[in-house]
Amino acid sequence: MRGTWLLPLSFALAASACLTTRNNKAISEYRSSINEFDRPLGAKSNYRILPGRLQVQDGVALMQFDRLLIGDGRYLNVESSPRGLRFFESRQRLTGKENIFLIQQNACCMDEKAFRAILFLKPGEKADLADILKDHFAFTAAPSYPAGLLVMDFTNIYSFSAMHGFWQKEAELAYFVQAPGSDYNDVLGDIEWVRRSRFQLALLYGWYGIAVPLDIVTSPFQLAAVLLVGPGAK
Repeated sequence: MRGTWLLPLSFALAASACLTTRNNKAISEYRSSINEFDRPLGAKSNYRILPGRLQVQDGVALMQFDRLLIGDGRYLNVESSPRGLRFFESRQRLTGKENIFLIQQNACCMDEKAFRAILFLKPGEKADLADILKDHFAFTAAPSYPAGLLVMDFTNIYSFSAMHGFWQKEAELAYFVQAPGSDYNDVLGDIEWVRRSRFQLALLYGWYGIAVPLDIVTSPFQLAAVLLVGPGAK
């Protein structure tokens, strides 16, 4: 008889249980700025290297990258100084030499030696940008200085992190800053809504009007299933 009860309870759970939780997750994933970024996965590597333009004024480095945001005429600008990083979108293309190099990590994980070589960079120490790119990423570049290296980590769909090293002159790091793991929208909130739709987001919020009552109505069945078959019923 116990097996007879499990069938309708399992159906009730599959049809309506935890709709509110699922909707919460759907909203969080849909509104995330990560959806605006091109994150290609190569056959041989989980990252790609993009050169970017660099301008330096009043101690602030302004970096710009093409082909990072999805869509034509979209550029990612990154302001960097010893105080931190700021990310925002621009429709105006910067002029300047391509003396900044972006390592865009799209899937876990970067080689540990490469990660440590960048993470443990210290201002004033002898560290050559061209050597880091060549030795750890098999990427050949002959940058003129000032120059820099930016790592953007997209391996986690819920949190974003970045780190940036800046060289005023060859083989001597001027400063190193990080944007540690934070919600994408906290760090990349100035990225425009192009791939995302605010109307679609409104529909997802409107779904609460159905999901919440259904979860309330089916909650006795959910509780009964848990009591009968254990937490695995969820």
